[in-house]
Amino acid sequence: MSTGWHHGFESHEEECLLLVADFAAGLVEALSQPFRLRFSAGGQVVHHTPDFLLQ
Repeated sequence: MSTGWHHGFESHEEECLLLVADFAAGLVEALSQPFRLRFSAGGQVVHHTPDFLLQ
């Protein structure tokens, strides 16, 4: 990859996303599961860990 890192993926869709991102102009970094989001939805606290952060 253009970031110099090897990135694993869990699905064919993630593999395609990383392949397209590798050729996108301006890609600086691709981080796998970089953080955990916490937000309120329907009166409940919900957590989500995104698969990738593309910078």
